[in-house]
Amino acid sequence: MDKTKKAIIIAFAILLSAICVILLICFKSADVTAIYTRNSLSWKNADLLDDGALKLDLTTGKTTLQLKNEVLGRIGYNIYLYEKNDTPNECKLIASDVVEIDEKEYPPFLDKYNVRCAYRGYVDGNKKENFKITATPNTDLMLLIIIEDNNSYPKENDKPVVANIKLSAEVLLDGQYPRGDDYSFSLKDDTGAIIETVKNNDGYISFSNIAFAEIGNYVYYLSQNEGKDKKTVYDKSVYKINVVVEEKNIAKVSYETEGNIKETLPRFLNYKENTNIIEKENIAQYPSNAKKANDQPNYFLFSGLAICVLLIICYIVLHKKRG
Repeated sequence: MDKTKKAIIIAFAILLSAICVILLICFKSADVTAIYTRNSLSWKNADLLDDGALKLDLTTGKTTLQLKNEVLGRIGYNIYLYEKNDTPNECKLIASDVVEIDEKEYPPFLDKYNVRCAYRGYVDGNKKENFKITATPNTDLMLLIIIEDNNSYPKENDKPVVANIKLSAEVLLDGQYPRGDDYSFSLKDDTGAIIETVKNNDGYISFSNIAFAEIGNYVYYLSQNEGKDKKTVYDKSVYKINVVVEEKNIAKVSYETEGNIKETLPRFLNYKENTNIIEKENIAQYPSNAKKANDQPNYFLFSGLAICVLLIICYIVLHKKRG
């Protein structure tokens, strides 16, 4: 075998090895995965305790956690690492863009535990956040994640709460989910008093948790506030939201506008003036909570292209050698 062939084979082997390493790093699954869907936090490869916390497997002194946000809008999270006893064991959590939580802001039910560290952060729509946790091997450490007050942990309020809900909606511009937070929306009670005003996060609109202390029927109104862009036509629809709290942890939500019942989330349809759109009020079907591209590189595509280029080079070099 001549030197040219040896060089080509070695180069190909090195490239293939590098691609395998990259794929292993990029697609390595976490030890434990928390998945957030609308108002619900579920787990994979995890056994939760009665209080909603997760007892970490620290046999080797380290573990990895992944928090996946499967809704369109950004979510906030608080994450706590704690144990029952005050021990000298070391503990560390590593994640990007997190802020330490002040001890005064801890949930009251954590008072009886030794909180080792606590952080808050956020995850954008249809993205994920990775956490690396290290501690002294076999430490009896527990982890708790609180997502936007989504009733995934025990609450201690001055008044008993029968049910909790989070209201949300969507907004489109010229038939597409817009980027940014250019629009403003208000939620009012049945007296017309404003409960909360929020901006959109891309195409997603999310209001804070509403807690109900009594069983009954409740009415809210959702509308878009007039914007400042003179070239944009703002949807002036007003959605009537009916909430029926039937029993513990059961609340039914329905929407209507102009007397018509809506079976999906409220959707505001904005458009630019002179935009050539037929039937603007029907410009898109309802892909509720539709996922957008996550702007992540396609490692399989890049790897395949690299291999193809290398094979073409090998073919050209070998044929030149024979010629």
